[in-house]
Amino acid sequence: MDDQIQLLKDIEHSLKTPINGAYARIQTLLRQDAPPEAVRRQLFAIRGLCARARQLLRTIDLFDRLHRNEPLHLRLTRLSPRELIATLVNAVEDAEILMSPERGVRFEVDTASLEVIESRTVLADLDLLEQAIRAILDNASKYSFVNTIVMIGGLIVEGGSFQLRFQNKGLKILPEETALCVQRGWRGENAQLCTAEGSGLGLWLVDNIMRAHHGRVIINPTTPDGTTEIGLVLPTS
Repeated sequence: MDDQIQLLKDIEHSLKTPINGAYARIQTLLRQDAPPEAVRRQLFAIRGLCARARQLLRTIDLFDRLHRNEPLHLRLTRLSPRELIATLVNAVEDAEILMSPERGVRFEVDTASLEVIESRTVLADLDLLEQAIRAILDNASKYSFVNTIVMIGGLIVEGGSFQLRFQNKGLKILPEETALCVQRGWRGENAQLCTAEGSGLGLWLVDNIMRAHHGRVIINPTTPDGTTEIGLVLPTS
């Protein structure tokens, strides 16, 4: 029973932000006489929030299996640069339109660097990989400093694995916190002070998704110049 209650709480935490966000934006449109361009932007944002909620509902099975310590079922296909770039571009567009324009955070995808997987075989469940990507972008949206750029690219690392790399400048991650980041429900003190949003589930899900792919998530502590890097590592052949 306790496991079932925790499962429902995790689902509630994940759905609360997009559903509440969509409702708040609808209420704002009803109260304001906004210009057409502002209305259009809000409607796109509402669409993105509803899409996020729909995607989360499709991952209830993921939550359920993780709570029961069962292996995740992957639908593995060979990942192509075209598919990966399209997934990243769509996720970035949603992240940008859902974020307050005053924050000035931008996302840049280095599409050329992702071509490295053209000559290699990278097997992935694209739906689950997209879930991991969106979780990382969601964190970057919340915790990046204003008027900064989140850089996204790919490279082949030592040993031949492919790494999808996310770099931003924002709240610091200390060396002693890197292992804690993937624990379910953990949020750093700075993150809690920065925003009430977040449930501490994002990187926990990312970690489980990557391990199911026989890969891993790498969280590097913030460098002296203020850069934090997260990597999603997938084996190649």
